[in-house]
Amino acid sequence: MDGKKCFIMGLPEAGKTTYLAALWHCLNNKENLSLRIKTYTEDHSYLSGISAKWADAEEVSRTKPEFEKKAITLSLENNKEDEITLAFTDLSGESFQHQYENREAKKEHVEFVQDCLGICLFVHPEKIKEPYFISEVPASVREENIEGAIEHEPRNPRENDPTQVQLVDLLQFITHMRGNKSVNLCIMISAWDLLKETCQKEMGPENYIKTRMPLLWQYLKSNSNVFLLEYYGVSAQGGQLEDQEKLLEINDPCDRIMVVDNDGNLLNDITLPLNRIVSKSNEKK
Repeated sequence: MDGKKCFIMGLPEAGKTTYLAALWHCLNNKENLSLRIKTYTEDHSYLSGISAKWADAEEVSRTKPEFEKKAITLSLENNKEDEITLAFTDLSGESFQHQYENREAKKEHVEFVQDCLGICLFVHPEKIKEPYFISEVPASVREENIEGAIEHEPRNPRENDPTQVQLVDLLQFITHMRGNKSVNLCIMISAWDLLKETCQKEMGPENYIKTRMPLLWQYLKSNSNVFLLEYYGVSAQGGQLEDQEKLLEINDPCDRIMVVDNDGNLLNDITLPLNRIVSKSNEKK
């Protein structure tokens, strides 16, 4: 494999597009990052458009239809001049949703997963669908033979299945695609600024997943020989869009960015998690 490949994944509205907008702006406007642009390999007008909106603290629109099925790749390098290919094969997340619901994946998606050294999985804390207890389900739904029982509605996987169930299933796809070969995996909790300050202080990114998505955490823990883990909390926007004036008071938009590692260190380099997972050794293949 030429160079190092990093694969970006996540369900719809997980924060991938906002992250990419911030990443592209900083790569073009900030020095001393862990990664930098190596070569411009394609038309980046879309990236320029979303990064301009991001810099102006405007809402970065959901991925345009013409880009939903188009892979966006960036050719980057680190301080060691290692070539790194960063691939957003589906910014909208719809192909990952389709993969979960229909049990099939695109050929190019499979090929990139098989070749990549690192994977970033995005999770948005406000988009997590929680599981519920059987006791919370009305008796008229639970009991089929009681008087007044209602007819069950067809299951809608997108709306009904807990997020952690969907993510575990997608990760199981990855183990199958790679033949159980180990891979560096970074869990990126986006919109970290939206979490309460007490939550940020009391628990780092991993403990947040452990508390909020225990099934996902247990799966990753029990498969630590396959998934070599890193956890980061990332706020690509640095605050809520309702506070646009406050955000614009910061002269350099890149200074709005927050990156929190698992030790609670507050960092500002949006490329650091990406560099970390492609630079760390992967000896358990």
